[in-house]
Amino acid sequence: MGAQKSTPMLSLPSVTVVVPCFNAGGLLQETLNSVLPALEQGMEVVVVNDGSTDLETLTILHNIDPRMRVLHTPNRGLAAARNTGIRAAKGRYIFPLDADDLAHLPFLNSAQTLLDANSNFDVVAGDYEKFGAEQGRVHCRWDPARQWYVNGITASSMFRKSVWETTGGYDETMNEGYEDWEFWLSALASGKEVATLNELAFFYRIRPNSMVRSMTLQQHERLLAYMHQKHHAAFLKQYIGQVNDLQAHRTDYRLLCKALLGIVMAKLRLRK
Repeated sequence: MGAQKSTPMLSLPSVTVVVPCFNAGGLLQETLNSVLPALEQGMEVVVVNDGSTDLETLTILHNIDPRMRVLHTPNRGLAAARNTGIRAAKGRYIFPLDADDLAHLPFLNSAQTLLDANSNFDVVAGDYEKFGAEQGRVHCRWDPARQWYVNGITASSMFRKSVWETTGGYDETMNEGYEDWEFWLSALASGKEVATLNELAFFYRIRPNSMVRSMTLQQHERLLAYMHQKHHAAFLKQYIGQVNDLQAHRTDYRLLCKALLGIVMAKLRLRK
């Protein structure tokens, strides 16, 4: 009998780029073009069609590069779409990318290298470059203390899939925005560590009618109170030491009091 030929083992990708999409139109094609270099390096791209009805979007998805995976779901919102894509991801590292933004391959490589070499880090964040209605580079400002009232990192940061598994993923009730901010707070509350790179992570398209830019102050305060209430134990633990030094942390203390008031008001609303 001749020797049996062994079937070569296909290696799993290290990085999965997850692109949620809802009626993105022609902007989607720009985004997909930006991740083609990632495919060339063996990374995975998963596009989640969140119930799109726009003909241009559907045509682009129909003619998508066959190396990309497309998952079709009913329209359930950005958080649910991200969760669907991450759940199906084969990579151990996840990089979310909105359907109107552009990837930057050097960061994907740098972030992967950092996570490979440092098991104590769980998330890697970087800078972003605005384009569209505004221009300019924005530097990452990660600070575990200030993260409770100012979101210092963007949704397009690389993280271990195990972070998503530990935290339970993105909060699918947050369809008004800040679902990425809440995800980072969940990671922080779970003891996850964030590393920052002084590198450009991605290109962030600014649109006048975007969800975040059209958010009202009332929505912002309500969502912030919800997040603080959801993670109130971790929030109080983070700030308990700062109360003893009001002069040194005067600004932080004022924001702390406002956040604590938000927790109280959220509890009162939940009881109604």
